[in-house]
This record gives sequence, structure tokens and C-alpha cells, in this order.
Amino acid sequence: MATPKRDFAGSTVRDDPAPVTTYRTRARAAKEQHSLATATETKKVGNDTTLDTTQSSQPVDPQPQLPEAQFIKAFNSAYNEFYRNNALSDTTRKLIEEQDVDIELFDHLTEKKQNQRYISLLDGRIIFHELPNAPHGQVIDRIHDIVWRQIDHGTFQGCSDNDCRIGNSKKRPDASWAIRKSHIPNPRPAWIKLLPNNPYNLPFPSIVVEVAVNNESPAILLAFAQRYFAASTSVRLYIGVKIWLAGKRFWVGWGERRPNGTGCRLTSNMAWPPNAWSITNPVNLVYQIPMATVYGPGIPIPANAPTTLDISVEEIRQEIIGVIM
Repeated sequence: MATPKRDFAGSTVRDDPAPVTTYRTRARAAKEQHSLATATETKKVGNDTTLDTTQSSQPVDPQPQLPEAQFIKAFNSAYNEFYRNNALSDTTRKLIEEQDVDIELFDHLTEKKQNQRYISLLDGRIIFHELPNAPHGQVIDRIHDIVWRQIDHGTFQGCSDNDCRIGNSKKRPDASWAIRKSHIPNPRPAWIKLLPNNPYNLPFPSIVVEVAVNNESPAILLAFAQRYFAASTSVRLYIGVKIWLAGKRFWVGWGERRPNGTGCRLTSNMAWPPNAWSITNPVNLVYQIPMATVYGPGIPIPANAPTTLDISVEEIRQEIIGVIM
């Protein structure tokens, strides 16, 4: 049953650059506050480095909370700053990220905003992501091509415009694919979860892609990788790329669901700074991901499908240098 929406009568929303929101929620119970970072356990598997990312179990010290009406004004001011400058000052970012926000308030704060897709919620904290400057879009498009030419178009459909609600987090992947409704068996396998409050009963994506350039930290990239594999989602495969333009370095990895059913087991041959790989050096590296991982239990793999989904790191590197050099 869909969750009834609150009555927003009296709210005022206008188009960018300064949409105004006058929404107030009921008093909310205090929530446990978690660090944005994730813990990682590293082990060697062949030539790959596999990291099990797990949510931090240590709560952070509670931060002073603004009254909701005051925070709404602060958020609208921060959005205007973000809209004008494509970034937030450290002071503004700290003010926004320290406030405890629930999904409903987050949705109302960000609805109808032109830059809505670049604002996420991570464990009740609002995160303003960088606006996509080159080679962000080019790399996303290249990965889309790499994946799309290897998976069955009758089984999967692109769904890159769908938000993923994950507990008290919400993120729109840079690219994603889900099992088509017509290819979901009846009864539906338990691992295939439906998007909450979706009028079409669409499933969560099975494959998600995240590309970060410059300002987004590895910690945020890994934090969302962890949450994509929550028990409430259908995500089977995560592909992540991080690019440091100033140092001309990059990282590519992929993640799958951990054996216990939740969390991300992240695999990469590549190092983080200070030993991140140079964009200027050719890379002989292809990640070969079993198609059984990609499709999932109960979803037939076409007879003519390759046995692995191959992610060529060199192809991604070539796309990057084709833009910046």
C-alpha cells in the first residue's frame, strides 16, 4: 500500500534559481547519527583487491540542529549558492550536512529544482554533489555503451532517471538498468525488490553506475556503493569511477552484493591516492564479471550471451584522455 502523502497546501514552489519552500513536518523522533565514511576490509583475490565496505558502527557526536523553518531557509539559500556557483562554500556545506533530514522533507526541499538530481540524501544528511563537468558525462556515456552492448535488451531496460530510496538515503545513479517487468517471473523472486510508492510497480535497478570527478571524495563514492546493496534493493552490480583531474589520475572498480545479502564487496586492481593510477599510461586491465551475477537468480541468461560482462578500464581511460588532453 502506498504511503499517504502529507498535505502540502500552503506550500509555495516556484522555478529556479530560487524555489521557495514553506513546508514543515511534524516533530520527528531523534535518530541515530552515523558517520558518512565506511569501513573497508581488504583482501586479495587473484590479481584483484576486494574490499568489503560496511556501514560504520560508531555513531558520531550529535550536532546542534536548526529549527526546521530556519533550516528550510538555509537550504534554499544554499541551493541558490549552488545554482549560481556550481559549488558550495565549506561553511554552507557544513551547515547543510549537519542537519538531520527525513526522506519526506528531503523530497519536498528538492522537488522541482532544476539541479535536483545532483542533491542526495545519505543517512539523513543532504549532500550537494558537483555539477557534471567534462569528462563526467563522457565517461558515463562510455560505460553505458560498454554495458549495453553486452547485456540482453529484451531482459534489461535503462532507468537512469529513477531515484533509489534506500532507508534514510536517496540517490539517483549516473546510469542504471533494471529487469523489465515482462521478464520478472511470477512469483517474483525474493531478491527483486520494487521501488517504494512507484505507481507502475517498477523494480529497483540491477546495475548502477557512479562517476565522480574532482570534488566528490572516495568516502562518499564508497558510502553510496555500500547503501545501494541494502536489503531493500535489487542491485546486483555497481560500477564506480573516480577521476582526479589535477593529478591526472583515476580509479575504476566494481561491486557485488556480499554473501550475507547486504553491503558491497568491492573489487579493484587499482589504488587510491597517493598511488592512484595515471591517466597518461595505457592500462591492460579488464574486469570480467560473471553474467550470473549481473542477471541474478531466476532470470534466464540468453544462450548467445557472453559468460562475463567485460569492463575495459583502458576504454574508460581513452574516453578520459580524449576529453582532457
